[in-house]
Amino acid sequence: MSNYAVTTRYATALLKFSEENNTFKKVAEDMEFVFNTFKSSRELRLFIVKPIISQDKKTQILQEIFEKHISKSALEFLEFMIKKGRDEIIFDTLKRFLELKNSKLNIVNITVTSASELVDIQKNHLVEQLSEYTKKKVKVEYKINKSILGGFIAKIGDTVLDASVSHQLDLLRKKLLNQETLFN
Repeated sequence: MSNYAVTTRYATALLKFSEENNTFKKVAEDMEFVFNTFKSSRELRLFIVKPIISQDKKTQILQEIFEKHISKSALEFLEFMIKKGRDEIIFDTLKRFLELKNSKLNIVNITVTSASELVDIQKNHLVEQLSEYTKKKVKVEYKINKSILGGFIAKIGDTVLDASVSHQLDLLRKKLLNQETLFN
């Protein structure tokens, strides 16, 4: 079975369990916290997948890190994955859970890259436009890349909306080159 299928199975089980126990909102917040912790700590991700480290030691470390920050059921889920020998897919399972949660709540994650920091009025307008475009609630992560000169690039899953100045200049250059070859 592929990792995607396995992570989907575990993530779906957690989602259903939290819904049945009316803890969905709390578990979703907890899993986002745990995911972000794993995402920001390469050391933690490497530690958790090392086969030479015992399950007990991994469980102990996870308890020390998360016990005061997440619910008992969220921590028990992490411990369960360690116990089942699924420590190598914890991070991917958390990611998959958050994808399923967002799908359930009709939320889409979008990464917006701009040449400089956007002001609040620009962010609000962009969120409005992207929400209208996707017909979903949007959760935007902003990045800066000075090489795009101006405008923005929005990445929605596999779709890229490129409204950057560098892209527009590239399109204009191609158009001019095409016209030049027509006249030669």
